[in-house]
Amino acid sequence: MSFQETPFAWWGMFDLGHAIGKLIERKLPKLASWYYTTMLLLLLTTICFLLWFWYTHELGNIFLSLLHSVHNLIPWEKTETRAEILFQGVATFFLCIFFLFLLSTFLTSPILKWIERNVQDSRPQLKYFPRKQFFSGRKTAPKDAYFAGLNALTGEKIFLPDENRMEHTQIVGVTGGGKTEGGIVPALIHDIIRGRGAAVIDMKGDRSLLEKISAAVVATGREKDFYFFSLSDPKRSHTYNPLRRGNASEVKDKIISAQVWSEVYYKKTSEIATLQLCHALRQLGEEITFHRLLSLMRDLKSIDKLRQQLDALKINHELTSLLSVLDGKTRDLSGLMADFTAMVGSEFGDLLAHGKGEIDLLDIYQNRKIVLFQLHTGLYQETAIRLARMIIQDIKSVSNAIQAYTVAADRQFFGLYIDEFASIAFEAFIELLNKARSSKIAISIAHQSLGDLAQVSEGFQSQIFDNTNTRMVFRQNSATSRDLITKMGGTIEVEKFTHQTEHDGRQESFTGRGSSRRVETFQIDPNIITELQTGYCVLVQHKRTGKDRITYMQSDYLDIGCEADFLKQRLQEEPEAPLVEVFEEVGSNDKLDSLKRRIAYYQ
Repeated sequence: MSFQETPFAWWGMFDLGHAIGKLIERKLPKLASWYYTTMLLLLLTTICFLLWFWYTHELGNIFLSLLHSVHNLIPWEKTETRAEILFQGVATFFLCIFFLFLLSTFLTSPILKWIERNVQDSRPQLKYFPRKQFFSGRKTAPKDAYFAGLNALTGEKIFLPDENRMEHTQIVGVTGGGKTEGGIVPALIHDIIRGRGAAVIDMKGDRSLLEKISAAVVATGREKDFYFFSLSDPKRSHTYNPLRRGNASEVKDKIISAQVWSEVYYKKTSEIATLQLCHALRQLGEEITFHRLLSLMRDLKSIDKLRQQLDALKINHELTSLLSVLDGKTRDLSGLMADFTAMVGSEFGDLLAHGKGEIDLLDIYQNRKIVLFQLHTGLYQETAIRLARMIIQDIKSVSNAIQAYTVAADRQFFGLYIDEFASIAFEAFIELLNKARSSKIAISIAHQSLGDLAQVSEGFQSQIFDNTNTRMVFRQNSATSRDLITKMGGTIEVEKFTHQTEHDGRQESFTGRGSSRRVETFQIDPNIITELQTGYCVLVQHKRTGKDRITYMQSDYLDIGCEADFLKQRLQEEPEAPLVEVFEEVGSNDKLDSLKRRIAYYQ
């Protein structure tokens, strides 16, 4: 039952002050209690004064004085006609009543708050906890779990174990809801501090995320473990070849699955050509790069030279059949060549030209390093999407290699974080979700709406649900997403009470009769999902036995960002320059110590 549907709906005329109070609760939660306390004190003071004036028979005089004061404030034209004097008096009277009414809307706001809390409905009342209460949670986090936040109802600390994280996490929330700051960043910073490896694919290219990671690696002394790749900042980026790892078939899958195909014929032709060329280059021990593949596809004579090299070494190949299929023309490969040209000829093309790039994801995993890919779909759109999909396929190749060549005891926890996942979602990602747990890769994907996933294919959304056992649901504006999440949480049995009323023509009253019965209700309140404040979420943890554990959580926001970006060292003449010099460049010699003090909460 909504507040306006209760027997107290007539209080709605005094709702202005309470509406402002709710706005303060939403925008400045720390001031909300101060606001209602102040209004309550003013209300009690006003009541005391009114009682005193009534007791001393001065109440009428006070009201007349108020009328006189208001009348003097208004620049009336002097007049002696009775009609105008009467009009001024009536206007002044109603003006006083109006101002008293406005005052009453504020003075009665604490009463409305109490009525709303006790009569409005049975929805959980989420609490606000100040940031200092999160410090002990970070400090006491066990080694095999990270501090995610506080229970928004009880204040209980919530830790997410590594075992749950390796069953993967889905983070959903609208822009500004807190999915990156409250969902991805706490887990990522925890991994950095614990000396673990991590890979981050950021499709927004958010500068603040880079600053947080930079601050964390500087404060923990892991600068040499951090690698950075940005399409919009090639000067500071490390080089990377997504085609370096994997056999010919895996490299072919990286390329083909990253493209969008309008015709099956062109896809099949490109698939055959890519596979045969990659196989030939692998046979000769050459590194596979976009530049090398593009040069072969542009000139069939170069493919023939490659064939002759293989023949001279008596290595089996299929280049003869490939040349026969192409029949002297490369038109059927024009779409693939156009995509390669878009990457090779761009301002960041040199970053992808190295056969053995500085970023090697297998090395990142094995030596517990950190890599951040910032791909900026707002600037590069299709190129960024294709490259992101290749990175994911590269991680799948790493996962396959770990499962094939690394014993279970030597496998280590590794976090993969993908922000704005919906923009790059594709069918091949499901295979990585299915197999990553065996190589101890914990995947966290964040996107805005559940409906985004349905656009990939009919069953893609349900496959994501089935393969992610932890879900963080931040604010959702879409009714479709809200209803889907509500149903996903299931129902519980509660006792529902009803009462009988009667109406005598003037008012409604209770008869004293009623009933109670067991009913099914949703575990997740659908209204709360659309009203969650920034940083609050519904945490759903799937259990293999029994019902899911559902918690309303105030997530942990980490305040470790800094203006100094240690990546500036890559632009200095002396690559081994002391870290303090980097901080002095921005005029803040104390920032390094400040960061170390903040990071000490975790150690």
